Amino acid sequence: MARTNGGIIGVTNITSAGGNTQTIITSSGCHTTQPGTRLVGGAYIAGGGGGGRRYGAGGGGGGVIMTPLSCGLPVCGNTAYPVVIGAAGTGGSPSLSPACIAGTGGDTTGFGFTAKGGGGGAHAGAAPATNGGSGGGSGNGCRSNCDAGVATQPTQSGLSGIFGFGFRGGGSTGPGSAPTYFQGGGGGAGGNGNPATTSAGGGGGSAGSCGGGKDVRPLYPGSDVYAGGGAGGYSGSDGGPLAGGSGGSGDSGSAGRSPGRTSYGGGNADANQGSGGGGATSSPSNQDEPGGNGGSGTAVVYEMNKASGVWNLKSHFSKLKQGLWY
Repeated sequence: MARTNGGIIGVTNITSAGGNTQTIITSSGCHTTQPGTRLVGGAYIAGGGGGGRRYGAGGGGGGVIMTPLSCGLPVCGNTAYPVVIGAAGTGGSPSLSPACIAGTGGDTTGFGFTAKGGGGGAHAGAAPATNGGSGGGSGNGCRSNCDAGVATQPTQSGLSGIFGFGFRGGGSTGPGSAPTYFQGGGGGAGGNGNPATTSAGGGGGSAGSCGGGKDVRPLYPGSDVYAGGGAGGYSGSDGGPLAGGSGGSGDSGSAGRSPGRTSYGGGNADANQGSGGGGATSSPSNQDEPGGNGGSGTAVVYEMNKASGVWNLKSHFSKLKQGLWY
């Protein structure tokens, strides 16, 4: 009896790690915690930015926040907490109105965290890339040496910045006449956007050690790779084989006329991945083409319940080594 009851004489106590649970949230609403929940960790992914229209650069991935389990926030059990999922940034429109500018992704918020939406990619018509969780790619179709977008997630206040991930967009090849320049890829939560090269076409989405997006799976099994950068397009009018780069990991958008794509418009990123949309490539008839839409965001909420019962020292030590003692 004593051996299984932590050395306590009496009725055997049931020991438990608290029934920790993980929930992936893909739409805005309220998340109600379990009755026994005392701490909450998780990952928060903002919406990705849109790709630039005609001669467009890739959109930036949404900012990503990953809170380690050791830094779980105290919450109340059986309580509803609002979670807002960031919307996708729209791709640049072919129209000549202000709406032609690629949109920034929406912020994802929950449990006091704010993941910042990704920046839109630059495009022809003197519209520079915008800043965001990860910045949009640079596009010199504007012939003014536009700068790539800057990442804003790591500069957020409090834990949203401390545990935040985001990188700048990639640069273009420089101003000039088509077909001599290409557009940069959008930044991602795993690394900077790839710069465009004259030998490989438009810049790819962010590279980095995680291949573009941020891999959340090591900390939260069953989740995914999120917030890759969109690919940059090609500024030439011939639609040749160097038309555009490929998006970063995290299901981001590929550029117009990139390998495997017949459309000159930028490719859309997948929903709920927080990745950037692809930039457009000008068609042979030099028509305006739209940029791809970014992907909407998501949230991974990990609830850590209180440890119950009386634990013997060996079991306690084993849980500590596994990082499962709360």
